[in-house]
Amino acid sequence: MQGTRNSALHCRDGVPSAGAAEEHTRCPPLRFSSGARAHFRPTQVCLVAPLLALLGALFTSVSGFRDLPSQSEWLCRISESGQRCGDVYANEVTQQKGGICRAGDCCARTAVGSSGMFGDICTSDEYQCRHHKDQFSFGKCDLKNQCHRCSKNSRCHQDNSENGGVWCQCPPGGEGSGITCKVDPCKGNPCNNGICLPKEDDESAFECQCYPGYTLMEDSMGRYRACVDYCGAGVCGEGALRCLNGESRHMCICKEGYVNQTLNGFDTCVPLDLCSVQPCGKPEAVVACKTTSTTTYTCECQVGFKETKLDGRPYCAADVSN
Repeated sequence: MQGTRNSALHCRDGVPSAGAAEEHTRCPPLRFSSGARAHFRPTQVCLVAPLLALLGALFTSVSGFRDLPSQSEWLCRISESGQRCGDVYANEVTQQKGGICRAGDCCARTAVGSSGMFGDICTSDEYQCRHHKDQFSFGKCDLKNQCHRCSKNSRCHQDNSENGGVWCQCPPGGEGSGITCKVDPCKGNPCNNGICLPKEDDESAFECQCYPGYTLMEDSMGRYRACVDYCGAGVCGEGALRCLNGESRHMCICKEGYVNQTLNGFDTCVPLDLCSVQPCGKPEAVVACKTTSTTTYTCECQVGFKETKLDGRPYCAADVSN
């Protein structure tokens, strides 16, 4: 690249011109992704802004990075052949880092330097990165060092393949880029037959206030998630005389010959095994007890005992006739 001090070229405001001291009229050598270097003669004028703007446009056009899902945002991208953010060089005039950054620094794609220099600005100051919503530089990307920047409502993803990197994704139902993600837990009214109330201490959680006649249903984690009509679903079974929906559980009132029992987490009425309470008497007097219906049973007695009825119910009593 050739040029003379007499060229009709000028530096931007704030950037020393050709009339300044000699050390301020020298352009730094440039390094390209191919490894080539371009040197300038001491007599050439520095046009920092147009040059960096051109380089930035070039790097952008060849980057070819993968597209992200909706509501997602990159935290860090792996460099392909050094595009935008790999090694570093500093301009000799401004002593400001240029458009190529060290791995681990932040890369501002739209920032303008204090000197008026266009193009990417690099900094290792994480506060500045967050303030300007800049990305960490391309190069080494790992979940441990990046994912804390995602919203607590987002998922952090990592792809170590070429053109991959680390990014945040706001889940369906949320609003945001991934780095920010606001979730409305009551969207779609998950309570169904009740009023959904977001929790003040957890923006992703909610409580249900059920309408009369409905009961809160627990999920597998023991958290209330919906209002259901257990009684309308017939959970008490055919042995129920009545079913009542309570605020936090339902209640089964069973017919004679049935007992209330919890099966698969639900209260229901099951047939009573009359023989389970040894209605025929002491074990030494009984051969067997057989339940014949929900309200009846028979007794088979040992020798020396015979079936007798007491208040209409059979039992084995000593045979005094022998």
